[in-house]
Amino acid sequence: MRSWSWRDLILSVLTAAAAAAAFFAAAPLLGSLRLFHPISYIVILFWIPALVIAGPFFHWVRRGRRPRAWILVLAACLGLVLLLMADLSTAARLVAVVTDFYDMESTGFFLLFALLCCGGMLVGVLIGTFLGRMFPKRYA
Repeated sequence: MRSWSWRDLILSVLTAAAAAAAFFAAAPLLGSLRLFHPISYIVILFWIPALVIAGPFFHWVRRGRRPRAWILVLAACLGLVLLLMADLSTAARLVAVVTDFYDMESTGFFLLFALLCCGGMLVGVLIGTFLGRMFPKRYA
């Protein structure tokens, strides 16, 4: 396995940012459509970052890059979000330090969105890794 080049690291960070941006851009658009059942919105929102991030990681794994660090970072972020969800008032106080606005309800929804986004990205990295190992690049 080859190590990550600076170009690949920067592109992977931009891919994660694009997955988060696609998630947070699609959420209000899906909400305004009102075509589906509310539970199906959650499923759709979960798969948006997964599909955005799975393609590039499939490419990088086929080229010999190991995504272990990405899996660990995303799992740590997911664990942090779950810990913050355990005590919503503390999470609202932490958010209020940055935003200067204390609101437990909006903090709960933001944490739910972060949970869906981070979980979707983790599943996307795992899918890209699995498919990249299943279909390795063949050199002639």
